[in-house]
Parts: sequence; C-alpha cells; structure tokens
Amino acid sequence: MNSKSKNGRGSTSDQRDIRPRDAGFEEAVRKGLANAAQDISHGRLARADAICARILEYVPHQHEAWRLRGLIACQSHKLDLAADYLTRSLAAEPDNAQAHCDLGMVYHAMGRHDQALDELAEAVRRAPALAVAYFHLGNVHSARGSFDKAAEAYRLALQYRPDLD
Repeated sequence: MNSKSKNGRGSTSDQRDIRPRDAGFEEAVRKGLANAAQDISHGRLARADAICARILEYVPHQHEAWRLRGLIACQSHKLDLAADYLTRSLAAEPDNAQAHCDLGMVYHAMGRHDQALDELAEAVRRAPALAVAYFHLGNVHSARGSFDKAAEAYRLALQYRPDLD
C-alpha cells in the first residue's frame, strides 16, 4: 500500500506509515510489543525480531519496536546494528530514558565510553530513578579506571533498586 510522497515521487515501503485508525489497531500493536518483549526474555530472539519487523512495516516510527530490535541485535552480538536500531528508536521518541540507557550500554560494549557516558547521563537526567542506568554508568566508569565515580554510580543504582544484581 504505497502512497505518493509530498514531492510527488512514489514512496518506498520504508516510508509507509499506516496510522492507527482505531483502538483495535493500537491494541494489536501493544500486544505485539508485549509478546516480543516476552519472547526476548525467553530467548526467542528470532520470533521477537519478526514481530517487531512486522509492526515496523506498518508503523515505521514505532519507537518501542526499534528499541526491542536494538536489544535483540545486542543480544545477538550485532552491536553496530543494535546502535542503529536504538538510534532510530530515539529519533522517534527522544525522551525515552530506557532507550538512552540501552544505547549507552551498547556503546560501552563497543568500547565507545565517551558516547556511553553521554547516553547514560541523558537517561538519568530524564529518569533520575532509573537504577539500571546508574549500574551501567558504574560499569563504564570502572572500565575507564574512575573507581570513585563507579562506586557512586553503583551506590545510586542500589539506592533506587536494592535488589539489582
């Protein structure tokens, strides 16, 4: 179901954005995302990725589908792809603290510590009680040899979530 773009040229399927016309469509997207998240938690990465890809066929700017695909790519050790997907998620929803945290985690895994610190700082700025962001900040500071900063970040992570592993 391709349409003409504003400049009169035909659009590609990547540009297709079928907006929800009713609550049933929105509910189907929510259920699909919930199923994908559950599949990720059970290690069914290919199935979760297929769900997210299908959602993105109809709603290309669905930030949570991009974020979940980023997590899937990260768990599959495809860090460049994970960073790309998480960047797309943030382009669609710049205020999403969890996506900033996830991108910071990926940058840390890539050895891009300055970018990791920037994303994780943005995550805690947007969601000051996001314990996992402090945990990842601690990991980055530790990798850089900034052990006092790492200890403070870990302390804050445990303050907000005492059960954090």
